[in-house]
Amino acid sequence: MAIKKKQPVSKKNEVTPKVEEVKEEVLVIDEVVEEVEDELTEAINTPLLSDTGDEFPDDTLVAEEPETVEVTEEVDDFVAEEPAEEAEPEVVLVENTNKPLEPKKVRVRLKANHKCNIGGEWYNFIKGGVYSVPDNVREILSRADLLLPL
Repeated sequence: MAIKKKQPVSKKNEVTPKVEEVKEEVLVIDEVVEEVEDELTEAINTPLLSDTGDEFPDDTLVAEEPETVEVTEEVDDFVAEEPAEEAEPEVVLVENTNKPLEPKKVRVRLKANHKCNIGGEWYNFIKGGVYSVPDNVREILSRADLLLPL
């Protein structure tokens, strides 16, 4: 059995048509660029009609001069309003005159003598005494089981 060697496939044949297509496109683009350059050069070098002193052709629209209007009123009496400058908002400091709300006062009676500091306030309670204290103090004394019914 004879082994045949494979012939190498040439990619040159595949690439050549694509290269030719690209070269053709480049030539077309070059032609278009030359045409545009020629048109621009011609437009730049063409003098305007107003520069040559020639009359405008009949189909050219010419703007008419605006009519002048005479003003018979005194202009000195008229004062134009100047645009108002944007004023920065004025900041006014208001002193808080509201005093902090004092907690609701409630009456309590204690089971025993007790001295304590609750909320930065010192209390010295005597057994059986009835006191008027803030509600939060009553809650704390109640949790400590120091209160008697009124």
